[in-house]
Amino acid sequence: MKTNNIRSKAFLLSANMLLLFLFHGTALPATLQEKYKPVKIAEKVKPAGSSVAWSRDNRFIAFPDDGLNIYDTTTGSSKKIDMATAYHVIWADDNVLFVLYKKGADKKLCAADIKRLKCEDIPINKAPEAVFPIMDSKKLLVVSAQLKTASLWSDVYYELSIHDLASDLTRTIYRADRTLLTKNPSIDFLSGWISMGVSPYDTTFLTMEYVKPPIFPPHLKIGVVDYMTGKTKNIGQAPHNKFSVQGSWSPDGRRFAFPDQKGRLTIMNIAGESITPDKEVAGRHPSWNPVGSQIFIGGHIIDADGSRKVELAPKGADTKAYWSPDGTKMALLIDESLWLLDGFKPSIISPDRLPDKNLLKKLLLLKELFTDKLISEEDYDSRYMKLLEKDGQAK
Repeated sequence: MKTNNIRSKAFLLSANMLLLFLFHGTALPATLQEKYKPVKIAEKVKPAGSSVAWSRDNRFIAFPDDGLNIYDTTTGSSKKIDMATAYHVIWADDNVLFVLYKKGADKKLCAADIKRLKCEDIPINKAPEAVFPIMDSKKLLVVSAQLKTASLWSDVYYELSIHDLASDLTRTIYRADRTLLTKNPSIDFLSGWISMGVSPYDTTFLTMEYVKPPIFPPHLKIGVVDYMTGKTKNIGQAPHNKFSVQGSWSPDGRRFAFPDQKGRLTIMNIAGESITPDKEVAGRHPSWNPVGSQIFIGGHIIDADGSRKVELAPKGADTKAYWSPDGTKMALLIDESLWLLDGFKPSIISPDRLPDKNLLKKLLLLKELFTDKLISEEDYDSRYMKLLEKDGQAK
């Protein structure tokens, strides 16, 4: 009898250890397994670029592996579109799925029909690295880039454009170029541009550009580009030795998170003021809960004020988290395995807050007046600052 008990306990222990190993090759806290009930969705998921995306209704997850996969979180079933070269996916407000894929040497854009499992090409005269739906999904903000390597360095050329889906016309609104002291053609020079997307606060796009002055340490030049007005604004800079640094917006778009040189979570507001809420966890891919103050980085979830920290994936510096729009679920990419976690309870901690929709409407109206040349630039700047003052952002 005693031998049987020992065997039963040994079996249960082995089973638990196997489950823990399957999640991440090392022990995930058992309490978190019970709380978030991780489900393995797929293996061999491409970790580069924006390769995982949630539908706006929180139901579907799109991701590429050996095809374009659509996972239904309600039924636990998957569909697949025959498209082995997809590298960027993003859902629009009306649950249209935009996909970028490679066809030979060309980069293509298409809109996926997840019912018919087909993707209809959309003509575009750019080589897009990423797209973001804007203007009620009637237009796309397009990120393009080109890397040219020389004998001792590489030149990178960035470009932001707006593509009108009705007319198929594309116009460039911003260009930037940087010289990087490397000739490695596979360097990551794009993820910092692609990871942020459009601010939920207004119509701005964050740019974090690597700068290496001749006699000063390298740093990130941080700024925003307004895709409606074409105006640019310098936010500040941060010491950094990485060519490309990923970031994530807060729910109201007044702050953003990114890793410092040591991988520690840094939070900066749009006035350029920054804090480091935690100095122990190191990671590369921050992901801010879209309706809360909880930020995933380095296998941990950290409250924006540093008051609470929960470990999800030990040794998780390279793990990536993709929150559902309602903030209650997470698609977690560990190595090339994709897991679904459920049961998160996002909360807002001051100074964070949810987006002010009335303020956003006022800002959009003001920008339309300016772009239609119904008010002067001086008048626009004055009115814009007054709106920021009411919102507590003007400095």
